[in-house]
Amino acid sequence: MPLKPLPFRHVRRKLLAAGFEEVSQESTHVKFAKATEEGLRTAVVPKHREVAVGTLHSILRQAGLTPWTPGTPSSPNTVHLTPALGIL
Repeated sequence: MPLKPLPFRHVRRKLLAAGFEEVSQESTHVKFAKATEEGLRTAVVPKHREVAVGTLHSILRQAGLTPWTPGTPSSPNTVHLTPALGIL
């Protein structure tokens, strides 16, 4: 399933669920961080109404995460980006 633009609050919720912490904000960009075995992972997310697909790919790459595809098993680095009913 291809990614679709998502609201900032949804991206934030998914990063927090993946173990990231909100560490700072400068203007309209929020920085999330997580300590891993490889070192500190950071992801910068624009606080926009909708985060564009290309930006979502960049955020996933920065965070070391991959989007979950229906029909495939999940791994510790997989994040479910499809909105669940009732959380938006």
